[in-house]
This record gives sequence, C-alpha cells and structure tokens, in this order.
Amino acid sequence: MNKMKPVYEEVPVFENDNYLLRFVTTEDANDLVKVYSDKNALPFFNSDNCHGDNFYYSTIERMNEAIQFWHEFLHGNPEDRVKGIFDKLLDDFQMIESL
Repeated sequence: MNKMKPVYEEVPVFENDNYLLRFVTTEDANDLVKVYSDKNALPFFNSDNCHGDNFYYSTIERMNEAIQFWHEFLHGNPEDRVKGIFDKLLDDFQMIESL
C-alpha cells in the first residue's frame, strides 16, 4: 500500500485532465494578483485567523509577500488547465508551527 507522507512535510500534487492542485509559489503571483486586487472580490475572501489581513493585494510585491507568509499555512492552488491560469486559492487554516 502506498502511504501518503505528512502533508506539511511534502505537499502532495493532485491532478486530472482539467486541474492541477499544488502548493502556491511566487510564480503564481501574476495570476493571483488579478483576483486579490479586485475590490469587488474582497467580501468573498475568508480572512478569519489571518492576523488582520483583508487579502487585498494591489501589487506584485505585496502578492509575493502574502505568498511567502502563506507558506506557514497549507495553500493549494488549482490550475485551470483549460485556461492555463491559477485563479483560485484553497487553504487549510492550521499553521505549520502548531503541529
């Protein structure tokens, strides 16, 4: 039987014909800043347990800072293989250091 490693030690990659789900990296910043700089999207972001961050990132620099901080959490990024972009974010709110 193939056992999965602890998710915080080695983040798994899941994929099918339509999506690739993997850990968020700064290479995703250009796609993600389009979502996180949209003020109309702000009410839909879940910002509880996020140290007061409202998830509004209007620059690539700020988006990259957020992505670096998110590495303390488990954030999965589904790539739409049809569109070829990352335009969503999935996360687990349990911090690595609390494990």
